[in-house]
Amino acid sequence: MGVPDINLPIGTLNPTLTRTALVRQTPGAFLALNIALNNISLIDISLSLNQVIRSSIPVVTCLLAIVVEGKVPGEREGWALVMLTVGVMIAVWQGTVAGKPHAIMYCVMGTVCNAAMMTFSGKLLSEKLDVVRLTFYTAPISLMCLAPFMAILEMDAFRVYFAQHFNDVLGIIVLSSVNAVTYNLVHSLMIKRSSAVTTTVLGEIKIVGLLILSALILDEGKVGIELDRRAPALPAP
Repeated sequence: MGVPDINLPIGTLNPTLTRTALVRQTPGAFLALNIALNNISLIDISLSLNQVIRSSIPVVTCLLAIVVEGKVPGEREGWALVMLTVGVMIAVWQGTVAGKPHAIMYCVMGTVCNAAMMTFSGKLLSEKLDVVRLTFYTAPISLMCLAPFMAILEMDAFRVYFAQHFNDVLGIIVLSSVNAVTYNLVHSLMIKRSSAVTTTVLGEIKIVGLLILSALILDEGKVGIELDRRAPALPAP
């Protein structure tokens, strides 16, 4: 027998997967943890505090990029990044700090996982891995991480809803999966063409833009925006 292909995704359950192949699964694992931890934190934490914490993603990503990718920002770039992050924190602040300690911890852990996902994606994309293959690697591991929770916590309710709204459920699954795949491809391409830190900065600008539009169109001075709608192709920035 020949040497196993190191490019096989972890979803093939090949027991001889090499370290290289396993490293390529890390973005999917961090993505799943990011979605799960952030959503769990919202149960016992105010959305305002959640968004303030998650506004620090660019800074955390920058710190991880130094360790993982060896990319050290210049002094001006570093200060600009800190000022932008603080400004976005102020913009999304709604004056509420309600939150239980464990929920705050989950939110912080989710924030770190988001930054790790971005950083490792940038590392892999800089090593001759294209955006399509990156999505191919991350999807199976994300499914494996999230499926058990869905089966344990939501399967009964899903079965009832599925039986009553069969066509609606299929439509939602198909459309959300296509949307997620498209988003992930564009998101990964942005990381590949620029950097993980630059992509997170654009995410911060998105929040400010949504706040301005909500004030102009919806007549809302402040609004909480859930950052991580970026789900893997199967579930969530």
